Amino acid sequence: MIRRILLFIPLALIFVACTSTKNLEQLNLAHLYQEDGVVLKPLFKVYHVDQTTTRVYFQGSSDQLLYVKETGATDYMARIGIKYTLYSDYQRTAIIDSGSTLLTDVQETPKTSIILGHFDLDIKSQSHNNKYLLEVLLIDKNRNLTYMDLIPVDKSDIQSRQNFLHTTQKGRVIFQNHYPVGVPFLLTHNDNPKKYIVRYYNRDFPLAATPYAKNEEASFKYKADSVFEVFASDTLVLQKHGFYHFQINDLNKEGFTLFSFYNEFPLITRKQNLGPPLRYLTTKEEYAEISKPDDQEMKLAVDKFWLKMSGTVDRGKMLVSEYYGRVENANLYFTSYLEGWKTDRGIIYVVLGPPTEVTRNEYQEMWVYGDPHSSLNYVFTFTKLKNPFSDNDYALNRSSSYRYGWAQAIESWRNGQIYSIKEIKQAQDERDRQSRINNTPYFWY
Repeated sequence: MIRRILLFIPLALIFVACTSTKNLEQLNLAHLYQEDGVVLKPLFKVYHVDQTTTRVYFQGSSDQLLYVKETGATDYMARIGIKYTLYSDYQRTAIIDSGSTLLTDVQETPKTSIILGHFDLDIKSQSHNNKYLLEVLLIDKNRNLTYMDLIPVDKSDIQSRQNFLHTTQKGRVIFQNHYPVGVPFLLTHNDNPKKYIVRYYNRDFPLAATPYAKNEEASFKYKADSVFEVFASDTLVLQKHGFYHFQINDLNKEGFTLFSFYNEFPLITRKQNLGPPLRYLTTKEEYAEISKPDDQEMKLAVDKFWLKMSGTVDRGKMLVSEYYGRVENANLYFTSYLEGWKTDRGIIYVVLGPPTEVTRNEYQEMWVYGDPHSSLNYVFTFTKLKNPFSDNDYALNRSSSYRYGWAQAIESWRNGQIYSIKEIKQAQDERDRQSRINNTPYFWY
């Protein structure tokens, strides 16, 4: 069931320069990648309707909200506060636009449904490069839970991805950038072109290297495997897996890209998808044993691996649930031209779990595991890459210093233990204890 709620928010333009009380690099965005204790998980989509109006669509699920029946009422109600602020840049030196509203959803009997809505931004050319930062805050008023996201807004090029709107045949906005083969869709561009140039790529990319390995990735060859044109007004269908880059001209590499890895993506539901993510935990010999061409043989080999690592069927099921759950989450959070679990952020997330702290600026994302104020924590820095196919491509700054901690994490999994922040904290506590023992002061009696 879909409940569509359109938001009409009075917009107030603020042109005066101001100093934000919140430093972007101090904001902890770990909730974006955590599951435990996090309820609100909305999706956002930015579309430039015309030269001055930008529409921000959002989608949520009613099962992420608390519905309450007030005294004397016959229906259940959820209340969501929405606040947004559009900044001129990542330094937050000036506010371009801001607004807020209260969204209510009423149901006779609470049931799972999709909630859709949007709000509009009024953007004239007020940034030197026509790139902005949108801060969105959602508040579940019935239990005072909040969710904040930082969304880049790019109006620098008429061909950039935010000038395209991907929808179903009935006009429902599609929020993810991956799409199955054989399912019709529409693609709109705000300049109303007659045709799109489509570049098709079918590439096989290697998995992310370990965080301590020297990464020598080959440069991406932009030349497409095939190029063709489609009418922009037509109902479109992806014919085969790979990724499709839509452009209105060939003056630059900008455009809108759809990825089609397999039809069930981001879920791991097929036997053939079980084996590859285990490469992070296996030796070469073990992985060769798992990599069977027959799906059923692969499934049996995967089951055998997990049983060997866990020792019991029940523990094996627990490990499998957690590990592949992380793989699916990585697919949701980190997918670019690679499936999310294959990326640099994906390998860290799958093996170590969600980070304790996440900070971000225009060029980097930093993850902290353990106590952010301790010298014994693990810190990973990812550099954002300029990629015409995705705004979600980050490369890990690798270091040999990660070797010991990585080996500990892999060993934990192979010993039948789920590695997580809890394990990291225990390791920190043990190192602190050993440090106190080794540094016991010498007394002269």
